[in-house]
This record gives sequence, C-alpha cells and structure tokens, in this order.
Amino acid sequence: MDDPLGTTIAAAAAMTDDDAYAMRTRQMYGKNSEREQEKRRFAASRAAGKVAYAKGLRDELYDARGRAIAVTKRRWPGLIGAAAENAVLDAATALTLRAQIRSRGFTQAHYDTLTQPWQDVMGPAHPNDA
Repeated sequence: MDDPLGTTIAAAAAMTDDDAYAMRTRQMYGKNSEREQEKRRFAASRAAGKVAYAKGLRDELYDARGRAIAVTKRRWPGLIGAAAENAVLDAATALTLRAQIRSRGFTQAHYDTLTQPWQDVMGPAHPNDA
C-alpha cells in the first residue's frame, strides 16, 4: 500500500451506511463517556494541528481533510455523511501526520485516538498499524 491516505479515502467512498453510523458511534463514545471521548479527540486534533504547523505540513493536512470531506459529502449528502465525516477526517488527519508521531507533542495516543473509530469498523488505517 503506497498511499494509505488514498486507500482510506477510497474505502470511505465505498463504506456502507451501517459502517458510517458505526464509525461515528465509536468516535463519539469509544471506550469512554461522550464527554471524555470528545476531550481526547480535541486534544489529539489540537496536537495534530500544532505539529502540522511546526513541520510545514499545513497544506498537506488541509488537502487530506478536504479530500475526506469531499468523499463523505459525495457519498452521503445528508445525515449519514455528517455522521461519517468527522471520523473520516480524523483518520485522514492521523494518516497525514503518522510520520510525525513523537514530534512536537503529537503522540501515539493521539494517533490512536484519531484512527480508532476507523480501525474498529474498517480495519487498520495504515498497513503498519496491524
């Protein structure tokens, strides 16, 4: 798999409605309360943004997130798309910055938080995550 992000985007376009809902549910609750899970997601997203800015990867991150939004909106223009969008965005964010784990405060735990809903439903986000 030479392009894990491209593979993820293609898989998102092929997800079933049930997959989209399941991913969003796992994103909201995971193994924690909704409030705790949201705090973890916010911390992981903030760390991702900081490392992207510090490493000059902001444009790459925006491109990945744009691709994730576009595919979910095309696939599901309504409620289901909204349910899947954040989980696909998180996976795209994590994959884009995977090489930056342990850099500028972006940790393995942040990566895992962002990819866990994808992994729970679709399988590993990256071939080396297995």
